[in-house]
Amino acid sequence: MRAVTTFLIQIWVLMVLMVVISVTGCASGDRLAQGEMGVFELVQRADRAYAQGSWMEAERYYQQVIARAPQDAYAWFRLGNTRLRQGALPAAIAAYEAALRRGAEPAKP
Repeated sequence: MRAVTTFLIQIWVLMVLMVVISVTGCASGDRLAQGEMGVFELVQRADRAYAQGSWMEAERYYQQVIARAPQDAYAWFRLGNTRLRQGALPAAIAAYEAALRRGAEPAKP
């Protein structure tokens, strides 16, 4: 009898875990459906806009990347480039300095 009770408890725990996992998965799917992108998707969109010369759009995406991953030297560097392309020299310099503080290598002459 004790073995049957233990088995039923184990089954019940597994069922609860399955419900929790499925609810959690649905919640994260809902966030993505509502427009919340992950960092990797933001970087892809930023890089795509950058490659197309859409500097303002790229700047917006890189700012979102930096808001979520502030130590990302690549995003800071690219943000500096987008600002430079828009003629915002002081803002570009600030972004380049932020990239260097986060470990980006300075360009070779």
